[in-house]
Order: sequence, then structure tokens, then C-alpha cells
Amino acid sequence: MIVRPPAARLAPFVEHLWYYERAFVHTHEVVMPTGRMMLMVDVREASARPAPPFMTGVATEAKTITTDSMQRAVGVSFWPGGAHPFTAAPCHALPDVVTLADLWGEQAAREMRERLLALGEPQAMLAELERLLLARARSLEPSSQVSAALRWLARGVSVREAIERSGASRARFVRTFRAGVGVAPKRYASLARFQRAVRGLARGAVDLAELALDCGYYDQAHFTHEFSRFAGRSPSRYQPRDPAEPNHVIVD
Repeated sequence: MIVRPPAARLAPFVEHLWYYERAFVHTHEVVMPTGRMMLMVDVREASARPAPPFMTGVATEAKTITTDSMQRAVGVSFWPGGAHPFTAAPCHALPDVVTLADLWGEQAAREMRERLLALGEPQAMLAELERLLLARARSLEPSSQVSAALRWLARGVSVREAIERSGASRARFVRTFRAGVGVAPKRYASLARFQRAVRGLARGAVDLAELALDCGYYDQAHFTHEFSRFAGRSPSRYQPRDPAEPNHVIVD
């Protein structure tokens, strides 16, 4: 995997751009919900019947995917709330997966993939993808309210306290957050807590009761219930295909 940090203007929105190439023995994986959105372009040749370029919405449950489109791909990992400048609709209105043809128009999506394929070399493709993002952005001014709310919730601040700190009404706070991030604040806080647990489990050899408390759950029963709801499996059955990629689980 090749990772490219974003240009300074994209840094508030994009965690990194990436190129991935791998031959998979297995055909299906389960992907954990992350609270983030991602853009992906399958850059296999036409003979491989590549998937159309797409963007993911903010999933709230694990999804089973095929590994075909991940064999050779480039993409963008957005920060939570970072995809908003690149969508024509509020993020909460997007489905779990939306093609770039639907977001940006069929011609723009097709030309994007053609340009990337013509370049071929990974670093050149990533540079071109970054250029396309800069050209496509509606605005590169982060929402101060959403950014602050994300910081507070990531630190374990309650939704009620985050609303009080913002000075906005509850209705306005929730509406602005959903449009920018893709889910309501309470659901995002649960996803952020779930992701802390995923990272803890991926490190291996952890005490589940201790991990539950460290991640902000009331107790181990609360942890097991919420983890199972998001992951589709209990913490004891979670096994990532690679500790470095904890959100991917091979389907048995």
C-alpha cells in the first residue's frame, strides 16, 4: 500500500490518498463501520470488469464486500466530516455506496478513471487524484461548528455537553452535524467508541472488561452488545485479516 499525505488545502478534509495492489486468496470480506467516508477508483484494466468509481457513505453496520475491486485501486480516506465539500448533497442523504457518476456526472466519473488508467504509475495516479479533488471541491472552508463537535466527541464529551459548548440549539446542532458528517452526533459518538475498541482488539491479548471501560462503555455487557450490533459478531469472534487493517475481516 502506498500512502500520500494531502496537499495543505485538502488536509482539513483528507486524511490521506492511497494506492493498493494485492492478490487476494479469499473472495469476500466484512468491513467494519468507521464513521468516515471514502472515495475509491478501481484501476484494473477493462478486461477485469472493474467496478465503477464510487464514494461510501457513513455505514452504521458491517458490510460484506467482494475483494475483486480491491486488487488494484486508488482512493481517498476522508477525515470524519471531510467528504462534504466533494458531494452535491448533505452527507446524511447519501446511501452507503454512491457511484461518482451519480455524484459528479457520468462523463466526469468516466474521464477520471480514464486519466488515472492512462497514467498507470501509482504516484502519478495519486497526484492526479489530488488535482481532481482540488478542482471538484465546492468549498475548502471547514465548518467550525462541525470541526469542534468532532473534536469534543472524539475526546468522550457527551452530546449534551457538546451542544451546550456550541451555543446552538439542539435542532440546529444535530442538523448541521448530520449534513456535514453523515450521521447524528449520538450515532457518531457510538461509532467513534466502537473504533477505539476495534483498534484495541486488533492489538491482541486484551482483557475485554478493561478494554470496555477504557473505551467508554458502562461495562463489558454494554461493550459486547454495542460491538456486536456494529460488527455483526461479538468481540471474542472478531479477527482482522491484518492488525494494520483492523476494519477488514475475512469471511469464513
